[in-house]
Amino acid sequence: MSVMIIYTLLVCCTLGVLVLANTYMDKNTNIIFFSIMFVIVALLPITYYEIKYSKLNYLETGRQVCTALGYMLKSVIPYLTFISLIRGKGLKGVLWGIPIYINAILCILSIHIPVIFYFTEANQFIRGSLNFLPFAIGMLYVVLIFIYSIKIFSNQRVGEIFICMWLAFQTVFTLFVEIKYREPYLFVSVVPIIVVFYYIYLYTLNFKLDALTGVYSRACYEIELKKMKKCNSCGVLVIDINGLKTINDKEGHQKGDEVIKKVAIALQENTPITMKLYRAGGDEFIGLWKNASKKKMDHIIEQLRIAVDKTGYSVSMGSDIYIFCNNDNEDTIEDSIRRADRRMYDEKRLQHS
Repeated sequence: MSVMIIYTLLVCCTLGVLVLANTYMDKNTNIIFFSIMFVIVALLPITYYEIKYSKLNYLETGRQVCTALGYMLKSVIPYLTFISLIRGKGLKGVLWGIPIYINAILCILSIHIPVIFYFTEANQFIRGSLNFLPFAIGMLYVVLIFIYSIKIFSNQRVGEIFICMWLAFQTVFTLFVEIKYREPYLFVSVVPIIVVFYYIYLYTLNFKLDALTGVYSRACYEIELKKMKKCNSCGVLVIDINGLKTINDKEGHQKGDEVIKKVAIALQENTPITMKLYRAGGDEFIGLWKNASKKKMDHIIEQLRIAVDKTGYSVSMGSDIYIFCNNDNEDTIEDSIRRADRRMYDEKRLQHS
């Protein structure tokens, strides 16, 4: 038992060091993770005294209080994870916490009324009619995490959706096993590892994704380019926003950033799941599409053009198909990108002529 407590505290300290050392994560997210760490640490003495009181052959009020607090706090962690995902704060965060407040009230009432749990005079634990509620609330936030993961990461980043879902599922599954089989310290020993992993994952997203647009960064593009060199075929799409320099000169760079973000959202929402979209720099984007044909590229270009036109802005685009040939005179993917780039500028010149 003491080893478990020390282990959990060490993991929580690791999370604390990560949060304090990370100056790239926004302040609200760091506060949420500090709150998660506080909840986990608070659960340690609560779990300890609940086990201690359970060994008595008579009922102590302390056991009822510890059990109520345990049920309350364990469902808070999935909620805080969800809030960190949607960046909910203020009234928005409070409203999303309504199920947590209902659970807290019912847990407190259970000290005197058999709602979620109750004890016999001989100190025997009995499940109440709403004993499933903390688990159900945790599952509710897992479903919300799934929905918002799809909304936030769009159809391009299936890996990100899977990671969020898997970590949320692990948290709720651990809670279910502890409630079902009354395994002490299971939740407080497993969840800190999940939370640390999730925080590291969010930290890597700061470097993986472009901060302004949310599409993949230039660094990811360079890595993916090396992988694409030996794929059978790859569609290359170069996109450039028209008239951005004029917008920057007349309305300022803040307005220019708004335009880039708006266009990026339109592009991102309309690219196929097998195409990855990168911000190459400034107002230029590059799409890489494995095993794409010319027919598919022409179709997606038309779709993207229509989507961007709806934003009130326009883009110039150029494409090419790279085909890998295993010989010394092979055409490289860089050659395909240069051809696509030239076609994009040819289109841009035609629009200005």
